[in-house]
Amino acid sequence: MNNNYINNNISFGTGVTSLVKQEIRSANPTEIQQAIKRHFSTECDFENNKTIAVATFYALKLLREASEKFHLPFNITPPKIKVFKPTELVKQDSVNFGFCIGTPEKVIKKQPEFDARSIFIKNIPDNIKSCDKQVEEWYNTHFISSDNFLAPFLHEIFHNIHFGIIFKNSYPHGLSNVLSLNKDSFGFNQNRIISEKVSRYAKTSKMELFSECLTKMMTESIENNPIKLTSNPLDKLNQFPKFVREFIEDQLYLNK
Repeated sequence: MNNNYINNNISFGTGVTSLVKQEIRSANPTEIQQAIKRHFSTECDFENNKTIAVATFYALKLLREASEKFHLPFNITPPKIKVFKPTELVKQDSVNFGFCIGTPEKVIKKQPEFDARSIFIKNIPDNIKSCDKQVEEWYNTHFISSDNFLAPFLHEIFHNIHFGIIFKNSYPHGLSNVLSLNKDSFGFNQNRIISEKVSRYAKTSKMELFSECLTKMMTESIENNPIKLTSNPLDKLNQFPKFVREFIEDQLYLNK
């Protein structure tokens, strides 16, 4: 993708480099919203949060690169990405970072219904250092599968991708399959293995397992400088136990 808005020579590690900090400081969220709409057909409302805007843009670009370079079904973009304050939600649920909806519904009190696969991100402090620190804390307690600060953004976009794959390949049973995966998890012994090999959050449902595994594979396939994928993320499927690997392959329709 030819994109001149954001400098591609940015490196990522377990922490955030000075180049990333500089990129965020100089970012214009409105211009990024326009660029995302132009390149990904996704409408965004970042509430002027530079950190969320830049991280979202990079997550989308990485997934586009994976789709084009390795012919993966990752080019399914969400119709809307909305930054919210918890008090704005119709349902006052506890949200650590964000969520993706599988059906059209009213999410924000004073706004109309959102389309299925829309993503909502909590309006975190516009500070990349605190964002990175929070991700590292989640990772160090094995709550999430990756310590890359892009991990939570990729996680939510992978939910959107998962929904898209299910709706496309399971018609007319897509919604029932989504509801089943969202409620279902593996057995006790398998969940213990998932908690150890992937993350604690991954064992809460099969939907979360999918996003956590794909996020882990993506972030482990990124070259630091310039930022790009160095290998097919799915080459890392072998790091997971057989039952997890077979689940991911089945959800991606790799064996169909």
